[in-house]
Amino acid sequence: MLKFSKISFMEKKFIKQVLATFFIFLFSALMSRAFSGELVKLIQ
Repeated sequence: MLKFSKISFMEKKFIKQVLATFFIFLFSALMSRAFSGELVKLIQ
């Protein structure tokens, strides 16, 4: 039982890390896209 809970804890930690990385990537992609869009507006 102790072994199982340790494994599930590690899996939860890993899943949280993956989700955090994904959200950071998504957010940075959206921000860079919005930023480039603003640059295009300024240039035009």
